[in-house]
Amino acid sequence: MSDFGSDPTIPPAPPAAAPPPPGYAPPAGYSPYPAAPAQKPPRPAVPNAAYLLIAGGVLMIVGSALNWFSLFGEDFNGFSEVDGSQKDGPAFVFFALVAIGAAITFLAAKRVLAVAIIACVLEVFAMFAAFADIGDVNDAMDLADTAGFEASQGAGLYVVLLGSLLALAGSIVAIAKRRR
Repeated sequence: MSDFGSDPTIPPAPPAAAPPPPGYAPPAGYSPYPAAPAQKPPRPAVPNAAYLLIAGGVLMIVGSALNWFSLFGEDFNGFSEVDGSQKDGPAFVFFALVAIGAAITFLAAKRVLAVAIIACVLEVFAMFAAFADIGDVNDAMDLADTAGFEASQGAGLYVVLLGSLLALAGSIVAIAKRRR
């Protein structure tokens, strides 16, 4: 007997589902049992992207060491100090090392999507930094021409810009490579 004065009753079991009629077949294209989902193949290797990244990284390092501009007969590159502050050469070397590291990863491993995205974002920063430095040097050249000083531009920043664009292209190639 329960605390409420009556015997507990168990509800009856629900009726079983009716079997399918004889001759029943699942609709075309469906199997009676769920199939396991097919596994995606690994991403293909991207050696062309790696070669573009290596070339871009090397060009950024070389461009950082080349002459960016000359003022009063003195040459300045990415590692020269002007008024106690250093130019952006070390930052471009960092971006170049990231590009070369991503290229090594592309050559060694097949799962490269995350590395390609990171490389793409960082190489966009390198490209914008190169454009900003080119703008700064152009402004300095205009100011020097106005004041009548001897000044000239070097090829270093343009080589850095070309390297960052090559590295950016390499990372985009790696991102765009699809599974077959």
